[in-house]
Amino acid sequence: VELWQDGAWSALEPLDPPVAQHLSLVDRQGRLLVIGGSDEATTNLVRALARPGGAWEDLAPLWSAREDLAGGLLPDGRIAVFGGRPVHGSPDALPVREVELLGLDGTWELGNRQVQARYEGVTVPLSDGRIAVIGGHARSKVIQDVSVYSHLPKPKRVTVEDTAPPEEPPEAPTEAPTP
Repeated sequence: VELWQDGAWSALEPLDPPVAQHLSLVDRQGRLLVIGGSDEATTNLVRALARPGGAWEDLAPLWSAREDLAGGLLPDGRIAVFGGRPVHGSPDALPVREVELLGLDGTWELGNRQVQARYEGVTVPLSDGRIAVIGGHARSKVIQDVSVYSHLPKPKRVTVEDTAPPEEPPEAPTEAPTP
C-alpha cells in the first residue's frame, strides 16, 4: 500500500493477507477502506486504515464474499457496495446483484437490489446524491448500460385526500327553547 502525499510516494502498512480486485475508498471519517477482493479466493473482509503509519483494523465483513466490486459514499455517510463476482477468477460465475450498505455504526444491511447484476462496473457519484454504476460484465458479456442507485425511499404519492384538512365531527344539534 502506498500513499501519494506532498509530491512523493511513501509506503504504508501492508495488508495481511494481501488482496487484489477489491474496492478502495475513503469513508466519512477519513479512513482508507479496503473492501472484498481476492488473493487465492474471494473474500468478504473489510479493513480500515485510520491514518498513515497506523495499523489496519478489521471491520465487520460483507455478507457475501465478492471481487471486482464497485461502490461509493452516500450523502448520509454510508458506503454502498455494488456487484462483484463471488468466485475468484471465474468469468462464468453469476455476478452479485445484492447491494450492501455499511452504516455509520459499522454494521452492514442490504439495500435495493441492482436491476443489472454486474462485476467490474465503475461508479460515479451524481450531484443529487445518487450513484451511477456504469458498464462492467455479466458472465462473459459486456454490459453497456448505466444503472442509477438511490438510497432514498420512493416518494409517497400525494392525493387530494392526503392534502384535505381533516373533517371535524358535526356539532350536536341543539334544541330551540320552547316558549
